[in-house]
Amino acid sequence: MELLETILESWHRQAQMTKNLLTLFDDHLINVKPAEDSVRAAGHFADIHGCRVEWLRAASGEPWSELEDLWYEEGDGWLFVTDLTKIRACLEASEAAVDKWVREAIAAGKQKCGPYDHPLFYLQHQLWHEGYHFGMLHLALRQGGAEPAQDWEEKNVWGLWRDSD
Repeated sequence: MELLETILESWHRQAQMTKNLLTLFDDHLINVKPAEDSVRAAGHFADIHGCRVEWLRAASGEPWSELEDLWYEEGDGWLFVTDLTKIRACLEASEAAVDKWVREAIAAGKQKCGPYDHPLFYLQHQLWHEGYHFGMLHLALRQGGAEPAQDWEEKNVWGLWRDSD
């Protein structure tokens, strides 16, 4: 596998881990906070998607208006979408958009892209950011009494990084 394909495969494996974690949430758990001073789990999924999209817009200079938000304004504040199907659809759409833009930017020989010195720095930002939220979401599951079993984690998280043979 060539280097760019390997790097983008790591992106898709990280995104799959997030989608796998989403399958453990239900209507109750999506509203659990990982810590007293944290946003609810829905807010962490919204932040993952929102970071992908907002920084993609900054890096590419394009509006990416087809990518929906996972939050909405109500009264004096912002609320997060809790519909698990919509969260998954938005995560899948932003995952694909990131892949598409990184491929196109690398093929065009781009270096400086908005605030990033290279398209791969944008991608690495996303990977690092999602790792943080993955941990917070895992903690939300623990707080909600639904911490994943070790065998689930092996299959749906850690095993994604290793050779399947």
